Amino acid sequence: MSDIADHHYWGFIFGVFLRFVTDGHLAVLIFFVLSGYALSAAHLVPPKRNLGLAAAARYFRLMIPILFTSCIAYLLLKFGLFFNVEATRAEPAYANWLGTFYNFDANFLKALKFSLHDVFLKYDDAGTYNSSLWTMRTELYGSFFIYLYLAVFRKTEKIQWKIIGILGLALYLFETLYACFVAGYVIAELNKKYQSGDMAIYKCPSQIVLLCIFAIAAIASTFFRGNDKITFLIATAIVFSVSFSSWLKSFFSTRISEFLGKISFPLYLIQILVICSWSSYLAIHLPRFGLSNLHSCFLIFFSTVTICLIASIGLIPVEKTSVVLSKKIARLILRGAESGVRNLVRLYPNPPKS
Repeated sequence: MSDIADHHYWGFIFGVFLRFVTDGHLAVLIFFVLSGYALSAAHLVPPKRNLGLAAAARYFRLMIPILFTSCIAYLLLKFGLFFNVEATRAEPAYANWLGTFYNFDANFLKALKFSLHDVFLKYDDAGTYNSSLWTMRTELYGSFFIYLYLAVFRKTEKIQWKIIGILGLALYLFETLYACFVAGYVIAELNKKYQSGDMAIYKCPSQIVLLCIFAIAAIASTFFRGNDKITFLIATAIVFSVSFSSWLKSFFSTRISEFLGKISFPLYLIQILVICSWSSYLAIHLPRFGLSNLHSCFLIFFSTVTICLIASIGLIPVEKTSVVLSKKIARLILRGAESGVRNLVRLYPNPPKS
């Protein structure tokens, strides 16, 4: 036991925890798995779903908050309120990351084009108005993949395990990020199948196994960074264990967890703007007050977290508006498409035979 104490057992645990909760890339893959889960779970009962409406609304659901925060980024850049490039002069170690953002002049038309088109189809690190949004192309295409799969292979209650297995394996080998959506779909199917109590998944031994899966995945994430295929397995294990474990569900269903879930997308959108403006400004000016590096780091960290949380809460109305407005736009698009089809039928009631 003394050996454990001598090797800073608690320090090791804290280090593992810290690396786990700060693993941004793992968080992205968990987000993709959760997206696949949420998009699938809402449409697993064929008579009750409307895939056309969901697919037509998806682009606008993502685009509206992106457009709003890109306009904020444009204004910050326009009025010279980004200090990230200047901050990297004092800390050259961050030049290859923080110093690469917003090295261009503010242009509203380009910000608009970025929000409506480039972020989904032609993302470019050099001209991005939000570096966190490199994920949006994968998110949009992954969503359409789930909708298309459900429309083609899930028309009834029968689950096509062989088809989804082949597709999942192919994506895992060649497009691992998209495989996350397949993993989310599979977890949703398993939840639907076994929630009724046909399988004793909620008994204590099962809970312990699921808790172990979660713990092993969390620990593994601290040692296997930079490999998408391994990170995919870790992300899937985490979502799977939480989705089936009543213990973990209880832990992640607290008011704090629900609050963080509510602001997760706004927080994801706003964080880099705060870092490049407020955090960078403090990094430049705090040393002038004679503060130590440790005190400066604490002030920057806690003030940045506070501002990010406040800004995310402020963006909740935008988030809610995007949900309502995207569905309204989607209904208009579908009505227009139906009207166009009817008009074609009236014009050409008897199409010529080839």
